[in-house]
Amino acid sequence: PLPIRLSYGGFCCLITGTGLRKERQILQAGVEYIGRDDAEANREVLKSLAETMAKVGCPPVTLDMTLPGLADAILATIAPE
Repeated sequence: PLPIRLSYGGFCCLITGTGLRKERQILQAGVEYIGRDDAEANREVLKSLAETMAKVGCPPVTLDMTLPGLADAILATIAPE
């Protein structure tokens, strides 16, 4: 039954390094929230991320967020149509 919450982490291999990072093996982690597409679901994912990062004492990280409509929603708050 929905929603489904998934998380994963571990090393993955790249075919080639990128930019300044020539390593082909990188550590990657991710979460998936499937079955709801609303602000509360997004909030849950981001809260979980912030709590996890604080617990492990992680240095600054890059977040790649794939949320349908995220860019439109952000832009609408700063430049309404």
